[in-house]
Amino acid sequence: MLDLNKHNIPGPPFTMFFGTMKEVLLGRTSVEKYLRNIYDAYERPPFVGIFHIREQILIIKDPEHIKDVFIKDSALFPNRGLNSSLQEEPLKQFLFHANVPVAHIIRSKVSSAFTPSKLKELCHMMLESLERLDNYLEELLSKNNNIINCGNIAARLTADMTGINLMSINMRTLTRENYEENDFLKYTDNACGTYWGTLIKTVMIDICPRLYKWIDYLLSSNSKVTPPFLNFISDIIKYRKKHAIVKADILGLLMELKKNPGKLSEFIGSDVMDEFLRTQMLGFLYAGYETTAATICNTLYELASHPNIQDKLRKKILDTYAKNNGQLQYDDINAISYLNADFKGKHNNI
Repeated sequence: MLDLNKHNIPGPPFTMFFGTMKEVLLGRTSVEKYLRNIYDAYERPPFVGIFHIREQILIIKDPEHIKDVFIKDSALFPNRGLNSSLQEEPLKQFLFHANVPVAHIIRSKVSSAFTPSKLKELCHMMLESLERLDNYLEELLSKNNNIINCGNIAARLTADMTGINLMSINMRTLTRENYEENDFLKYTDNACGTYWGTLIKTVMIDICPRLYKWIDYLLSSNSKVTPPFLNFISDIIKYRKKHAIVKADILGLLMELKKNPGKLSEFIGSDVMDEFLRTQMLGFLYAGYETTAATICNTLYELASHPNIQDKLRKKILDTYAKNNGQLQYDDINAISYLNADFKGKHNNI
């Protein structure tokens, strides 16, 4: 095990019970802001050491070492460093949290849904979501004096795309009857919230794991909102089985994994297999929705803060539309080099 002090790795001061992440654990700042502050505070060192409660964490800043971890030696770093128990926390067995053998099995099974050719096939569904967004914006602007909440718009758009692409289901986040209220958006809002129960569990799983097993469910922040969505996924699975519907989306791949679990059955008992696979589906829905929504919202903010870049990007997109007779396909979008540069924050290089 790495000893940060022994190797003279710099880092912020240690605080009892919290390590170096007190502000994060108390919900006063996000992990992203915390890591950004660490990165800025230790600009020169290639490594920085922090503590998550008592666990030592090495932050790698040097680009060459980062490449080694992500590419050359990626097989040596499969663990996310997150603690969870299938018995006490079945909803934390999503791919991101799962232990190494289970994560490898799931990743190998669902990776076919994220290939470039598959994404190309899904492009027309994304364009249909954008048409629904256009109708939603017209309705919204007419009611709110041309004022819109970009965060809410990004959330509704990505929820719509995620449901269609991962489960072939319309989540109805951009339909007229659900403009005001939507169960999926309620769930994700609750899942993103800060809860004292979550804080206590985060600390206790490392300090008092035995006691943690007893109080886990009592402190569950999503115990009221999660079951309906698991039931929702179960209903879709039952419908597909009843009507012999086979689709090559994420849900279809997970249903196939249940039929032919292979080595997964060695780690996941048959009594919890259904719940485990439903959890994977719910995790994919949430992960695909939340991260994309945040990226879109931040991009819109940056464009609004730099109107000259926004105007240039709009012209590039409109020119591409005109060139293709008002239609955009997967290859057409990828061909807009300025759009790709803006997304990566490299617009000044073009």
